[in-house]
Amino acid sequence: MQKINEYYTRPYTRPERILQFGEGNFLRGFIDCLVDEANEKGVMDASVVICQPRSDSKVDVFNGQDCLYTLLTRGIENGETVDRAKIISCVSRCISPYRDYMEFLDLAKNEDLNVIVSNTTEAGIVFNGNDEPVDMPPSTFPAKLTAFLYARFKAFFGDITKGFLILPTELIEQNGDRLKEIVFAYAKKWELREEFIPWIEKSCCFANTLVDRIVAGFPREEMLSLEQRLGYEDRLVDVCEPFMQFFIQCDESFRDRIPFENLGFDVEFVDDLAPYRLRKLRVLNGAHTACVLSAFLEGNETLSEMMEDEKYAAFLTRLLNEEIVPFINMDEEELETFAEAVLSRLKNPFIKHRLIDISANSFSKFRVRDLTSIVEYYKVNGVAPDCLCYSLAALIRFYKGEFRDGKYIGTIGQTEYEIRDSLEILVDVSKAYESDDVIREILSNTSIWGIDLMQIYSLYDKVAAYFDDITEFGVTHTLEKIVKGENEA
Repeated sequence: MQKINEYYTRPYTRPERILQFGEGNFLRGFIDCLVDEANEKGVMDASVVICQPRSDSKVDVFNGQDCLYTLLTRGIENGETVDRAKIISCVSRCISPYRDYMEFLDLAKNEDLNVIVSNTTEAGIVFNGNDEPVDMPPSTFPAKLTAFLYARFKAFFGDITKGFLILPTELIEQNGDRLKEIVFAYAKKWELREEFIPWIEKSCCFANTLVDRIVAGFPREEMLSLEQRLGYEDRLVDVCEPFMQFFIQCDESFRDRIPFENLGFDVEFVDDLAPYRLRKLRVLNGAHTACVLSAFLEGNETLSEMMEDEKYAAFLTRLLNEEIVPFINMDEEELETFAEAVLSRLKNPFIKHRLIDISANSFSKFRVRDLTSIVEYYKVNGVAPDCLCYSLAALIRFYKGEFRDGKYIGTIGQTEYEIRDSLEILVDVSKAYESDDVIREILSNTSIWGIDLMQIYSLYDKVAAYFDDITEFGVTHTLEKIVKGENEA
């Protein structure tokens, strides 16, 4: 069978205008989808250079098929079932700064380049005091970005017309502002030329963004039949839902660099992201994070498989209606409509989103997405919420593991799985499991949560009881009790 780059040839090479930190499923099913659509409709003429932010390289896979890949859009759209395939051709090449750091820095000399996008998860926008300007490369994404911007500054002698629109899509509050703060922190620590920070201020715009689309990734279980349907081999197939929302808060003078507003997707430039972010973070992402680890521990492999189980639909309905939606200060009808849409989207039978893939960085996800709902519920009711306490217990059980050959490995029944999170989190959890009271050690760890969760009345008792129940009787038994309202915790 032909490979995708033998089946399809780009009509011509477009200018490299976008540098993308992150080769993962989400950006390929979101930003690259938008760029490809804009190219096709003639409102943009751009290609994307992907830079891998981590050392586990897929460069050869990408470049081996000329960075072409198939995007499958599957789900319900305008009341009808859709299952369409499209070859995305806007990515020109993939590079790794760990393989060739100078190739990465040389990109800064490209005059056409004027947009930088990123998705490095919530744990990616961080400052590491051990990063130095002589590192090739520095460890964190913001440090790499600082080095790249400084290379740009030097290459064009501080020309303020050579700056970038920078679009972080990581799901943290004010993601652009936070990224800018860390870049400035690196610039000061590294004692870069004093004109550098003013150059960034004048020439670059760090946009705050909010993104929403379920991107399930590679459908490995159906690849044989899918390749027969497509007529070619593709090792980078990506699957997404039809739904997409992209809210961008940035200076008006930079907006024409991403003409995505009239492509048929819900893309909007806004003055205030706060209400949109709050709704998505606590309703969609909060619900998502609250159930996936429990489902994995029960033996489910994908999100759609989980949603076929009636007790998860019942759990999510109770979670949203009793513990999340009532404690968000927004229009009640609008929130209820959004919550109903969330349940519908999660039930999309086409989205084979692997739960083990979703599990990465779950502690930081729970802190960002669900902790506020626990606190707000407690303020009103004086006790901790049942469903979220159960979710927290499942999270802690999922992270029970051991370091082995440079990885942190968990076990449930006869199944082993890799637990992926920051080394600091994994070390803290591992140490907690060596103590007499793992729940107390984790809930009181302010470096994980930012606050001492032992101060929330009944939280410890409920989480500990659910944890013991999961350990002794399993997830199914415990979850069924919650769904039925038999909350002995």
